[in-house]
Amino acid sequence: MQILLLFGVVLLIGGIGLWIDHRRAQLIKTVADELGFVYWQDGLYRLPNAANQSNLFSRGRSGRLKNLIQREQSDVTVSVGEYAYTTGGGKNRRRHRQTVVFIESEKLSLPQFFLAPENAFHKIGKLFGYQDINFNTHPDFSKRYLLRGTNEVSIRSAFHDGVLSFFEEHQRVCVEGSGSTLMYYYADRLHNPRKWEQLIAGAFKAYEQFSLS
Repeated sequence: MQILLLFGVVLLIGGIGLWIDHRRAQLIKTVADELGFVYWQDGLYRLPNAANQSNLFSRGRSGRLKNLIQREQSDVTVSVGEYAYTTGGGKNRRRHRQTVVFIESEKLSLPQFFLAPENAFHKIGKLFGYQDINFNTHPDFSKRYLLRGTNEVSIRSAFHDGVLSFFEEHQRVCVEGSGSTLMYYYADRLHNPRKWEQLIAGAFKAYEQFSLS
């Protein structure tokens, strides 16, 4: 009897989860229509290689990008989706989910880089040689953010005063760049689909700064 009860609870929880996912997908489809985007349920293969090879997409296991909306306008392609991956196991298993904006444009020519809010683990890592590119001209940026990449000279060129000042005003955001692709997201944060337009606007402001490089 207890086994049947437990099985019933598991099915109920699973059913509720599927219902919530369905409702969210329907809302995202509505938002896509309102903003003039096309909706794709599974979007992992609709992104440029730079996105698929990013720092975010290389984390953990069982990575999946779903509820992707996409729009092409003049020379810019904008995509927004929900990326999730798993870390740990057993009681320490954790599913990470975040809303990500992808901007592709030939106006961008970015070095490969990863930018994220600096945390205590990063500070400890720097004691052991963990890379963090800092700027003496913008101490607030250097204090708040971790910046890494394979070509420091090119990264310093891309992070001109306008870019550095922008990120001093917009804290906690993560940004990755490579070639003509820019990714913009807040780690472990799913945004309300009704606020995706606001998130896209923030990504475009970052894109505009980088396109001035």
